Amino acid sequence: MIQMYHVSKTFEREIHALEDINLHIKKGELLFIVGPSGAGKTTLLRLLYRDLLPTSGQILVNGKNVARLKDSAVSHLRRSMGVIFQDFKLLKDRTVQENLIFVARVLGLSGSETRRRVGQVLKMLGLTSKANFYPQRLSGGEQQRVAIARALMSDPLILLADEPTGNLDFELGLEVMRLFKEINTRGTTIVAATHDDRLASQMGWRAIHLKEGRVVERSA
Repeated sequence: MIQMYHVSKTFEREIHALEDINLHIKKGELLFIVGPSGAGKTTLLRLLYRDLLPTSGQILVNGKNVARLKDSAVSHLRRSMGVIFQDFKLLKDRTVQENLIFVARVLGLSGSETRRRVGQVLKMLGLTSKANFYPQRLSGGEQQRVAIARALMSDPLILLADEPTGNLDFELGLEVMRLFKEINTRGTTIVAATHDDRLASQMGWRAIHLKEGRVVERSA
């Protein structure tokens, strides 16, 4: 589903964020990208959803070269992906339900489909009772679940998560990973970046370890 061939990304002033990355992710797989801050995890994810272009190498998603996509095709690519950010990026002046409805409008969903999906993801993530709460009234774990719910509104083939447990304690982090496992059983491919090697070990998913932009270790 996702293939990276000799991918490197260099920013201005010769900052090498990624160097010679080779990676194959199968459809329906769960993958951790593990590494400390500055290892290149976020850059790798941004390349996958075409927020950045590689300096060299090729990135294929569903057989299509991401770097060569036209603008209309980039929009289609992103609609096939859900992205979860470390700082949640929730709209603070809107309730949980309104945050999800906002995404539905961006996606161009009909009113009936919007209601169906909002109800579905709220139920899946145990947020039905919090639908009319504003984000500031929620715990960190609940806000993270709202961020996951928002990413699922597009019914994505691929879910990308950038440090989804970075603001949570270890036990809440495990809870989020169990949610990912449940989502994965529905066929969604999940790629999660984390600095916490304990999570990768605890969950037993395949992992690649980055250090200074290079893959330094792979687990089965």
